[in-house]
Amino acid sequence: MATKASEKPKKDCKPDITGDFSEFIADLVTYDDIEIRKRLAVIIPKNADKLPKDMVNLMKDLAKDVEADVRKEAVESILENAENLPRDIVGLVKDLAKDEDVGVRMQVAEEILENAEKLPKTILNLIKGLAKDTEKEVRIEVAEEILENAEKLPLEILNIVKNLANDADPGVRKEVTSEILENAEKLPKEILNLILDLAKDAEEEVKKGFIEEMADNALKLPKDILATLTTSLLGAEKKTTKKK
Repeated sequence: MATKASEKPKKDCKPDITGDFSEFIADLVTYDDIEIRKRLAVIIPKNADKLPKDMVNLMKDLAKDVEADVRKEAVESILENAENLPRDIVGLVKDLAKDEDVGVRMQVAEEILENAEKLPKTILNLIKGLAKDTEKEVRIEVAEEILENAEKLPLEILNIVKNLANDADPGVRKEVTSEILENAEKLPKEILNLILDLAKDAEEEVKKGFIEEMADNALKLPKDILATLTTSLLGAEKKTTKKK
C-alpha cells in the first residue's frame, strides 16, 4: 500500500526571523511557498555535517510534505548525500519507496541505482520491491537505471533485469530491450543473452523497439550474439516472404 503524504497545513505568513535560527528554519519547513520547502530539502542533507541535529531532523517533515515535488527533492538529496547523514534520515527512503505518488517512487528507483556504491544494502535492496511495482512506469525506470548503472551494481541487483525481461507489460520488455542494446558494451554475457529471446517477442511494440535500437547499436554486441540475431532475423524474414 502506498504511503500517503502528510496533510500538515502550510503557514501563509512570513516566518518569524527574530527568534532562534533553528526555529526560523523549522518555520520555513511549514511555509506555504513550495519553492522554499524544495530548497530546504536540497540544502539540509548537503550541509548535514555542519548543522545541529534538530535541523537535520527537519528532513522527517520534508519527506512527508504534502507536495510530491518536495518529497522528490528530499529523495534526491538524501540519497546523494547518504554518506554524511544519520541512519534514520537515510531510512526515510524506505517509506518514500512506497509513496502514493508514482513520480516519487520513480525518483527513489533512479537515485538508489545512481548512488548504489555509497548506499547501505538495506536501501539498495528496496529496488527489489520497486521492480515489482504495480505501475509500469516505475518498473520501466528500474529497468533503465539498472542497465545504465550496471557496472557499479552487485550481481543480485543486476539480475533483477531477468524478471523485467519477462514482464507482463510489453512497454517494460521494450525498455529492457532498448537498454540492453544501448549499454551492451558494459553488460555481462548472461544479461546480454536476454536479447536473444527479446528479439523474438510476439508484441509489435517490443519488435519495433528491437529493430530501431539494433540499427544504432548492433556493433556494440559480441560477434556471437550478433551472428545469432542476424540468423534469427533472416529466418523470420524468409518465413514472412513465403507467406506473401
